Amino acid sequence: MPGPGEQIAIVKPALWNRFRDLRLAALAGSPEMLGSAPSRERDVDESEWRCEPWMTTPLSSRRPPAGGTSS
Repeated sequence: MPGPGEQIAIVKPALWNRFRDLRLAALAGSPEMLGSAPSRERDVDESEWRCEPWMTTPLSSRRPPAGGTSS
């Protein structure tokens, strides 16, 4: 459940560029929170952004990484 002033949006592959811009901005501020770095994702091409798991996999069907926990 989002907190005050927060929103949850479903991001569809057609909106890949908006998601990319938001993710890169978040990575610039707190890369450790997303487990990556802007330099690693900045040059990813459109086809990769469109097929990233977070763009095509419903949250309810995601599994935590082996040995990890879900949050």
